[in-house]
Amino acid sequence: MHGNEDKMTTRFSVIEFFFWMLLGDVIGFASIFLLECGFNNAQIGMIVALACGISVVLQPIVASYADMPQSLSLKTIILILTGLQIVISPFLFVLYQKTFWIAGILYCILIVGIHTLNPLVNALGTECINQGKRLNFGVARGIGSGGYAILSYILGIVLARSEARIQPLTICLISIGLAVSVMCFPFEKRKGVEAAEERRNAGGDGNELQICNTPWEFFSCYKKFGIALIGCMLLYTSHMMVSGFGFQVVVSKGGGSEETGIVMAIAALAELPVLFVFTYMLKIVRCDIWVRISGIAFMVKALLTFCATSMTFYYFVQILQLLGWGLFAVASVYYVNEVIGKRDAIKGQAYMTATYSLGCIIGAAIGGKLIDSKGVDTMLLWAVAASLAGMVILLFAGGNTRKESGSSEGI
Repeated sequence: MHGNEDKMTTRFSVIEFFFWMLLGDVIGFASIFLLECGFNNAQIGMIVALACGISVVLQPIVASYADMPQSLSLKTIILILTGLQIVISPFLFVLYQKTFWIAGILYCILIVGIHTLNPLVNALGTECINQGKRLNFGVARGIGSGGYAILSYILGIVLARSEARIQPLTICLISIGLAVSVMCFPFEKRKGVEAAEERRNAGGDGNELQICNTPWEFFSCYKKFGIALIGCMLLYTSHMMVSGFGFQVVVSKGGGSEETGIVMAIAALAELPVLFVFTYMLKIVRCDIWVRISGIAFMVKALLTFCATSMTFYYFVQILQLLGWGLFAVASVYYVNEVIGKRDAIKGQAYMTATYSLGCIIGAAIGGKLIDSKGVDTMLLWAVAASLAGMVILLFAGGNTRKESGSSEGI
């Protein structure tokens, strides 16, 4: 039994490794590439905001389709979106510093693709768990953070010594690795009859048998989950301001491209302990409490980032990633899988990720304009305010999973 678990976890870990390398490349180094293309901070913010806006609409649509018994399998959908990254990224290499807005549009599509992939990759793991296969999602997610750290450190050094035009080539190569790892993953979509039988077994009453096909139906069924998403959106807004404009923040502390890579690498490595042991942490404390703790850490990290006056201090601030983004990244996936009915599982993951995209829209649009008009410190002050509001909502807005999971209602 443990051998099967190790095998599934290892294969899914490879997918997470390449996915988070790809996300770190596309999102983490977007500012460096687009600045070199000639965009200013406000324009970069608008490109990211537009991409996230499209993602907010696209994620639930793709997830609703993936939840249908007659749809293509998750593997196939992931491969299609990964193929989009492989096809588009070489054009950015060719068009570097040549066609201004075409490069911006193509990069926007890359961001849309990676945001749309996120809930599908999460769902690939949770669907295996729901099918009774033994898979340690926390360990796999930890391997993903390791890949993010390796990519961030190496690419930061490389970009400090060469042109940013090589970045799209790294996106292409990593995407190929992701596609191969997904193709090798042993996932089978449940047949329509099996899915229907599972819905009947999962339903305790007539309401449970109802399928939430529209956002209105979904949030009518999961009201408290919708409130929690508002708090998550504010945390994501703060996270986008601090991390999405990470290069600008590092420059304000006296660093550059290489230091940006080091910051990203430290933050990703700090996530590893909690990701590897989270399944054991769940045996000690309820999942919704871990989500609340991560909200507190988000706020403290934003505050200390605002207060940091040197790169040395800012490096130490990244340790808070352990209880901030690192804890939230895995706790939120388990949390959604616990409080959302199996019939809506992929949609639940998609709405959580869509909330991230919505937070990115707000953070990118406001952050870029604030940096150009008021400076980085003012932008960071807004990030502190957003994280404080998000933390308060998560602390006081909901119940607990142990009491409410039976009714598919959460925090």
